[in-house]
Amino acid sequence: RQLAPALQLAQPQPQLLASLLQLIQALALEALRAQLDAGPSGSLSWRESGAASLGGFHAVPLDARFRAERWPVLMWQPAQQALAPIAQLRDVVLPLTALGMLCAALIGFTQVRRIMNPLQQLAAATRRIAARDFGARIDVQANDEFGELADAFNGMSDRLGRQFHALGALAQIDSVILSKVDIDRIGAIVVGRMREVVHGRAWMLLLPDEAHPGHYYARTADSSAGSLTGREFALSDQEMQEMSRAPQGVAMGPNTVRPTIASLTSVDPEDMFVLPILLEGTLGGMIVVGGTRRGGPDADEIALLQDLGDRVAVALATTARDRELYRRAHFDPLTQLPNRLLFLDELGRELARA
Repeated sequence: RQLAPALQLAQPQPQLLASLLQLIQALALEALRAQLDAGPSGSLSWRESGAASLGGFHAVPLDARFRAERWPVLMWQPAQQALAPIAQLRDVVLPLTALGMLCAALIGFTQVRRIMNPLQQLAAATRRIAARDFGARIDVQANDEFGELADAFNGMSDRLGRQFHALGALAQIDSVILSKVDIDRIGAIVVGRMREVVHGRAWMLLLPDEAHPGHYYARTADSSAGSLTGREFALSDQEMQEMSRAPQGVAMGPNTVRPTIASLTSVDPEDMFVLPILLEGTLGGMIVVGGTRRGGPDADEIALLQDLGDRVAVALATTARDRELYRRAHFDPLTQLPNRLLFLDELGRELARA
């Protein structure tokens, strides 16, 4: 009864009326009435000849103004046509979702590799350092936290290597001093370990010539400034005083303010670092490193060189003490002439040589 007005409005359009009649026949009228009684609007769905349809209705109230029954307005559409936008959206969203997940997986894999590669290098380098291979380095070319970590680790490895080699040299020198002081052997140990302690192109140890005060003879590493091995360097009193007043060492060269000691320019004319070895405030020797970085070695390298210099100073002081004890034991304190002990000592040496 409530659909009758709608049928009357649809009479001028025979095709619409026929479709509406087919709809009415297909619908359960009782269910439609129940929905109209339940509320002024609602939705419907049904199947006709195997095709699904979707519809909606709304009752237009007319009783307040026209004193008539309300008119239900009903609209429907085939489900395939109504859901076509959703299907189209699904056809677009699903491939995009799959593509997005694939891109996310690729990005995640790349980030994992980017993180794991430095960590693997760090683990391998740590194992090498544990095996006392202090040449281990991490090669990470990145301007981020991993690059900073690689630089810090490489610096730590370099410092550990220098400190380890310096400790080995100090222990070796101490054993020589405790057994029997041999300046030549100690000098060989120092120049051999200096290249492991400080960066440079030439490494040299200057030891005093007892017969000629102010003269120092050179000991060099095998392949550094080899032509200077055994050469004597003469320093003026002013140069010796200047070096004695610089216990932390002096950086010399054309790029520095301090004048270069003239006799040492043959070691490296560009840049040098000279560390004095002091014995009771006097210049007992020098450690010379050529080809250093501008401004000289860093603080850690200078500290390691000072440790080596201190051991050389102990060896020189011990040698001087032994020489003085020998002189006092074998020379008369008044006449300074050889005594009986010296005669017996020299006799024993000649007999052993024969």
